[in-house]
Amino acid sequence: MGTVGTDLNLLRELRRSRNKTQWDVGQALGYKSKSSYAMMELGQYEIDVKTANGIAEYLNFSDREVLAVFFPSYA
Repeated sequence: MGTVGTDLNLLRELRRSRNKTQWDVGQALGYKSKSSYAMMELGQYEIDVKTANGIAEYLNFSDREVLAVFFPSYA
């Protein structure tokens, strides 16, 4: 299930706070459908480092947000 330690609820909350849909993020990451990205947000697919970086860049995460979402034990 999802990347160990990834705060998927915070990821979803931050995406929504930026008025972005799962479709928007999926498109930015090069996915052909929103379901691939949606499954990551649901913890059904792992979020690898490359994908985490793409999400953080697209949603313009601060360093603190990157730590809080992808490395919550270090935030």
